Amino acid sequence: MFTVILFDFVTYGVHWWLHRSSVLWRLHKVHHSDLDFDVTTGIRFHTLEVLLSAGIRAAAVLLLGASVVGVAAFETALLFSSQFQHSNLRLPENIDRRIRWLTVTPSMHRIHHSERPEEMNSNFSTIFSWWDRLLGSYRETVRQEEIVVGLREARGGEGAGLLALLRMPFTGASARLPRMLPAQQLREELSRPQPPLVLDVRNPDEFVGDLGHIEGAVPIPLPELDAKLDQLTPHRQRRIVAV
Repeated sequence: MFTVILFDFVTYGVHWWLHRSSVLWRLHKVHHSDLDFDVTTGIRFHTLEVLLSAGIRAAAVLLLGASVVGVAAFETALLFSSQFQHSNLRLPENIDRRIRWLTVTPSMHRIHHSERPEEMNSNFSTIFSWWDRLLGSYRETVRQEEIVVGLREARGGEGAGLLALLRMPFTGASARLPRMLPAQQLREELSRPQPPLVLDVRNPDEFVGDLGHIEGAVPIPLPELDAKLDQLTPHRQRRIVAV
């Protein structure tokens, strides 16, 4: 049991890393590009990601000296959990809430497959759901019927055949999922010697809340963004934070 719990924590860390690294996200977005949410999503992984995950778990076996029985138990639990959490089962809400205190349910993991970055960057757990609760990545206040599954870029019609999926990490922009910054953290970063450039897409009547008006920000209202992106060309070497 100790091996299962420890290896599940390693899996949580790998999953979190796949979302944080721009290189690894290229591999992992194959999994998130599925526009449906069912058991087939649980086996939709790029070959290189599968090899990477297997290599990390193999290293963990050597470092921890895990027993054959412990590793076999973890891999079995991982397989069943992956199929269960990616299924399109709809459990009664009162039962679902009780189960997700221990393990990941389909409704909990469906949030992770939302096209919204703030929802996609949550609920990384695989077997035991408590890792998200302990590490601050748990989210549940999302109406299931409002979740749009998949990636917006996958709706462009490039195809979802085997060859298209294998090529996916090597095509398109290097689009790491946007990192969400709390208002206070953004203010701290703006006070540093090399602050990020703030692209403010709000209308003046939206200058409310913790941020308010940001001095030095480039104001481009969202409806005008496509037409005015050339204004950002001189700043392409700087990190850009959109508000």
